[in-house]
Amino acid sequence: MTDNRQAVLNAIVDYTNGYDFADAMIGHHNNLRKCKTTWTFDKKAARLKQFTRLENFPLQCGADHI
Repeated sequence: MTDNRQAVLNAIVDYTNGYDFADAMIGHHNNLRKCKTTWTFDKKAARLKQFTRLENFPLQCGADHI
């Protein structure tokens, strides 16, 4: 449920262009709320102007990194 019709319409356009609807909806919703960007690990979503891709994020796994 959203109160932002414009975000939905914009997300539908992106969806028809091959993007994931949920990703597009989140990006447009945040953009219309004046967020500068929405960070993502998703390479495809990062192609949308509302997103910035997190690259080389220092993910550390294992007990020796705790």
